[in-house]
Amino acid sequence: MRCFKICLLMLCVMFAFTAEAKKDKNAAEEYKCEEKSEKMYCSDENGIPLSGKYTTFYSNKKTKSIENYKNGYRDGLSTFFTPKGVQEERTYYKQGVKNGMSKIYYPNRTIKFSADYEDGLLDGRFEIYSLKGNLLGRFTYKNGSLVKGYCVNDKNKKNLTANEISAHPFNTIITCGVE
Repeated sequence: MRCFKICLLMLCVMFAFTAEAKKDKNAAEEYKCEEKSEKMYCSDENGIPLSGKYTTFYSNKKTKSIENYKNGYRDGLSTFFTPKGVQEERTYYKQGVKNGMSKIYYPNRTIKFSADYEDGLLDGRFEIYSLKGNLLGRFTYKNGSLVKGYCVNDKNKKNLTANEISAHPFNTIITCGVE
């Protein structure tokens, strides 16, 4: 019986240490990030690059972010939330740069912006929506350059002119008046 109690106590202690280690891995204070070669690089308190899934929290205990890391860089889906716990962004990364679908949301949870990225550059479709979910603009990008698109104003579609397209800054979005 005494051996059983000792084994049970040892199991409880091991479980407590395992739970504490998991808690430490996910605590926001346990890692730091800095910009390296135009990418955000994150490491733990010992300077070891982050790898795996990390969750950070606001002081009110609501989730701030759920991020996946590989060798110190975001890799995979990163999801960000407001202090009230409302999702505000979902973005895919590869080796620290946006790669794949990125969506930004209004506080009412409707999509505000939806974009495709490849190697950190806008590449593919970019769409803008109103607070009510109505399409306000659709654009096509190739390797960060705007190719074509339009904004919708008062239910009228206005295509961009060749001059507007050529004057558009590299790898930046057109917002059709949405902030």
